[in-house]
Order: sequence, then C-alpha cells, then structure tokens
Amino acid sequence: MVDSNLLEFMVRSARVDRGDRVLEVGTGTGLLTQKLLDHGAEVVTVEADPGLFEAVAPRLRPQEAVRALCGDLLEGKHRLREDVEQILVAWRDAPYKVVSNLPFNASVPIVANLLRSESRPERLVVTLQKEVADRFMARPGTRAYGRITVEIQLRGTLRRLRDLPPDVFWPRPRVRSTVMELVPFPEGMRPRLKEEAGFSRFLDGVFSRRRKKLSSALGQAGCNMEDIERVLADLDQDPGIRGECLEPEVLVRIYEALFSTR
Repeated sequence: MVDSNLLEFMVRSARVDRGDRVLEVGTGTGLLTQKLLDHGAEVVTVEADPGLFEAVAPRLRPQEAVRALCGDLLEGKHRLREDVEQILVAWRDAPYKVVSNLPFNASVPIVANLLRSESRPERLVVTLQKEVADRFMARPGTRAYGRITVEIQLRGTLRRLRDLPPDVFWPRPRVRSTVMELVPFPEGMRPRLKEEAGFSRFLDGVFSRRRKKLSSALGQAGCNMEDIERVLADLDQDPGIRGECLEPEVLVRIYEALFSTR
C-alpha cells in the first residue's frame, strides 16, 4: 500500500499508541512499518520475499523498536513459525496487535492461525482481498459462506472498515481489497470444543457436500444416521436442512451433541 492516508487510517483504526506491541505480516516496502514506528509502537515485521527483505531491512534495522524477520510466518498450514511463536509467548504479559497488508495468497491461513494461537492478538486490522473478506463475513445460506467463515466467526467479531481500489497499491493488483478489523473473543466467550481437529473434520464433511441435506452429508462422512436424526430433533432443526444454512454456533452444538456420545 502506497497511500499514506490509508496507512494512517489502518494504524489509527488499530488504536496503536506509544509502547504498543505490533506484529506486521508482509513488510513490503516498509511504509506501514515506519508508520507504526512513528506512532511509538514496538514492531516485529515478517517478510517472505528475500529480495524485498534485503531492500528494506537496512533502513529498518538501525531503529531499536523494530525487529525484521525474513521468511514465511507459517510453518506448514496449521502453525506459526517457531521464532515468531516464541516472540508472541514473550508478549503475553501485555496485549499485542496485528496491523498488516497481508499477502493475498496466504491471508486465510495467516488469520486462522493467529486466531487459533494461545498467544492470539487483542485486535487485528488487516488488508485482505475483498473476496476473502466477503467469505469471512458471509451469512448462512449465501454462496460465500463456508468452513472458513465458521472458523473465523467463532473466534471473534468482524467489521469491514473500508473497501479499496487497486490503484492504492504498488504493484497494482487485479482485484479489489478490504481493510478489516477482527477482535478475538475473550477466553470465556470462545466455544470450548472437545477437539479442534475433530470439529475441523466435521466441517469438512458438512461443506464438502454443501448441496446435500446435513443428515446425508454427515452420514456419508461416517456418522450414524440414527444419532444424526436424534441430535437434529433435540436441537429443533429441520432434518432436511443443509449445513450451509446453519449459524456457526448451531454447527458447534450439533458437533458436540453428536460426538459426546462416542
């Protein structure tokens, strides 16, 4: 992002103040990094592109309040890289924020892993491809509603702050973008799933067969049909409903009811 007013908008939307700790994913040319530093933040910034990193790191390194890291934020699909995780664990004594123009090709797993982390941030203000933002905020029964919608909405509140045209970026992308705010739920408000991996497999079964009735989709995923029918009746759900039409919290209740008997 090369528009200084929009960079300032992101920093102010994240309520960054002097002494705040901020994780930035996607250093790019360092313009957002510098804006965060100008607001008095302590910044850890991660850039996956070695060429970009080598170009911007010499300008950032002399500043004591910034630590620049080269490489991907993630180690595989389901975990943050170890040195970043260690930094976030060390930050547990005070909340931290994420302010980033996220790399479009990795924005979904980046956001999901940050929200899953035991050291999750208190607030994220991030730029995403508009299509991804639409998926995050989708309502049940719509085309964009899917398993990632459920996972994100169960972990926090979301707000679309501003849609952006391509010309505020360099190089100019072929898609529109969205600045989004995500505020993770406090610990007591997060759903306490018996097994995160099991719920993930459950969502796979629901949304890989999204045009089928929920009972049929879960039956094909290996669930006992009698159990499915009993649980749907207990939760006052139409046995002919499709999973894509159910709110995230209802899907959690169905999962817990089905698998608490196993």
